[in-house]
Amino acid sequence: MDLLGEHTVTTAEADRYAARVADLLEIFAGAAGTWPDDPHLERDPWGPVPRVGVSVKPTALAPRFGPLTAEEGLDEAVTRLRPILARARELGAAVTLDMEHYGVKDLTLELVSRLGSELPDGPVLGAVVQAYLRDSYGDLLRLVEWAERTRRAPLQVRLVKGAYWDTETVVARAEGWVSPVFEDKRETDANFERCARLLVARAGVVRPAFGSHNVRSLAYAVACARARGLHDGAVELQLLHGMAEPVHAALRRLGLRVRVYAPVGELVPGMAYLVRRLLENTSNESFIRHRFVQGEALESLVRPRGGRRAPSPARFPTPCPNGRRPTRRRPDRS
Repeated sequence: MDLLGEHTVTTAEADRYAARVADLLEIFAGAAGTWPDDPHLERDPWGPVPRVGVSVKPTALAPRFGPLTAEEGLDEAVTRLRPILARARELGAAVTLDMEHYGVKDLTLELVSRLGSELPDGPVLGAVVQAYLRDSYGDLLRLVEWAERTRRAPLQVRLVKGAYWDTETVVARAEGWVSPVFEDKRETDANFERCARLLVARAGVVRPAFGSHNVRSLAYAVACARARGLHDGAVELQLLHGMAEPVHAALRRLGLRVRVYAPVGELVPGMAYLVRRLLENTSNESFIRHRFVQGEALESLVRPRGGRRAPSPARFPTPCPNGRRPTRRRPDRS
């Protein structure tokens, strides 16, 4: 369950969001206790896999969760998450800290580090890495190395493409910053596969999870795991509830471990979430659009279109009218 939420601006809002996370954990865990046992879904090579997983938005937990008030925001988020994580450990549930826009990326990774260091034995803690970011591979490498030094329970890492491409591109262009995201979809797809290889290579230190509706991306992750001699249950494939249902059905028929990722919450944050998903999955480069709307042949879609390009270095925006390159301003990251 992904508890929807947008950046809060008051402590009362943040308290309400934290209370809703706690309530969702209780309700979800109570319902999951009535489900029949399914060892295929509930164990991997490193032990029990939680039936219940909840994703939370750090910016909804702390009004000051941002680069200019980083320490205060971190302290607020940690304070609200501690009792949630303690209860998740009692319930055997997993909690994932979702990755949002680029401005809070470093702060979110620091939040994972702080909480994971406080609770090295659990509960199952998760982090998200967005493959459309130019620095995602380096972030993932540091995350894995930190987990190996610190965690006694594997860190779950969900690799996704990312849902804020339009926002990141427009903001960077308006501010004169180098864009933090790859501008060519082929670069994002290639980087996803590069990150997938790293995750599979360090399986056990991390629990690899792959969130995508692109059949090539999912197949690549499974093929990597098999090439390293891992059981199919060593990786988890995550798909959105109600989207690309034929892909869900095909993965289940193949006996792969699939987790459905379902957004829950109130109408207004739900509308914001819906807009991001519509932009992501109806873009001209989307696998879903090519396969399920335009009806392109699967054989052509799983083949690298136009060749697989290595991720390119960051580029400056279009030069100013006077011919000079724009001033390289530093993005407001933490």
